This record gives sequence, structure tokens and C-alpha cells, in this order.
Amino acid sequence: MCAFQKLAIDLINVTIALFTISLTDLLSFEYELTLFLSLLYLLWGVVCLVLGYC
Repeated sequence: MCAFQKLAIDLINVTIALFTISLTDLLSFEYELTLFLSLLYLLWGVVCLVLGYC
């Protein structure tokens, strides 16, 4: 596993955290903003895993 794939795993972990925040109202952030950021990080992490670079 190269360093970029480890970065992708970190991005997916951040995505899970953002999804949890947006779906449970754990913090009083904007729902749309946290959902957008979580989808952005998810796509970024998937691209890093598939292509092998960020």
C-alpha cells in the first residue's frame, strides 16, 4: 500500500465522520454543507484509491 492509498483511507474516514455529523445533528452545522463536503471527500478518496494518486 503506497502513501497515496493511505491518504485515501484517511479521506474516507473523514467522509464517515462528516456523514455522521450531518445525519445525526451532532453539531449545529449546515446540513447541506456537511453533506457536500462528505460527498466531495468520498469522491476524492475513491479517485485516490482507483487511480493511485491525488
